[in-house]
Amino acid sequence: MIPRSITIAAPAKVNLSLEVLKRRRDGYHDIVTVFERISLADTIRIRTGGKGIDVSSDIPIVRRREENIAYKAAKSILDFAACREPVTIHITKRIPIAAGLGGGSSDAASVLMGINRLLVLKVAGADLMALGAAIGADVPFFLSRARFALGTGRGDEITPLRTRRIFYHLLINPAIRLSTREVYERLDRTAGLGSNIKGLPPGIRWGTGSSERGLKGLTNRAAGDTINPASFLNRLAAGPDSVLRNDLQGAAIERKKEIGRIIERLAAASATKAIISGSGPSVFCLFRERKEAVDAKQRLVKELSPAERRRWSIFVVSTR
Repeated sequence: MIPRSITIAAPAKVNLSLEVLKRRRDGYHDIVTVFERISLADTIRIRTGGKGIDVSSDIPIVRRREENIAYKAAKSILDFAACREPVTIHITKRIPIAAGLGGGSSDAASVLMGINRLLVLKVAGADLMALGAAIGADVPFFLSRARFALGTGRGDEITPLRTRRIFYHLLINPAIRLSTREVYERLDRTAGLGSNIKGLPPGIRWGTGSSERGLKGLTNRAAGDTINPASFLNRLAAGPDSVLRNDLQGAAIERKKEIGRIIERLAAASATKAIISGSGPSVFCLFRERKEAVDAKQRLVKELSPAERRRWSIFVVSTR
């Protein structure tokens, strides 16, 4: 049999808003987040043939293949479909690892979709979503193929936001080791133990307002008004400083003080607000025009030390 292959992009994401609501009994946290898919992407090539499931990458990811999220995704869908077809997966990494940009989750989503298409397994979308959610909370967002989406629950309950808006970002990954689990644990300790997270600043949460398609609105507690998903993106375009938010940022800075200094430097270079994506350590700011992001990058790079230029990865990216 002639081997077949498929190549699929695995784009990164940023969290334009991330509010932590409470810690759940299962140890995870309920959140409300607004995802944006961006142009920074890995490339996944899947082909039939080989022996079992083989996963490789152009850079080291994990020591044991069974720990690789792409391997888990492949095994998950093949087991679900009762398919024993061997597949070989190669990942060309461009998204920094453990960066708060969803690179691993996007790789997993692309593997699920790619194998489903390549082997014509005909696994339904709802089943793909369930498989993805079992692998990682961010995987369903990438499976949705939405450019923007509202994420609730663990972030795995996805409502796409329909818009033609395109944003640009100056994005920094400083190659700092930062564990998502440690960031959430620090948040629990500093914001209050128990099922309800206390002491966080006013922000965006589920409210009682209405929006299109019967969705509940988002309420800006500081402003005292209702924001539906569509108007959230409108407000973001009009004034990102008042809307960009991440409840994990304080805890991330407490774990790694350098992140706070990077946020300050990026904000100074861009003359706009900068925040972390996910649990960090990547930091980004938002622009409406690409030229603004490019100009800000040039100002920032001039101020970097030689060591920072070697260690930091700096990208100008757009909505994808």
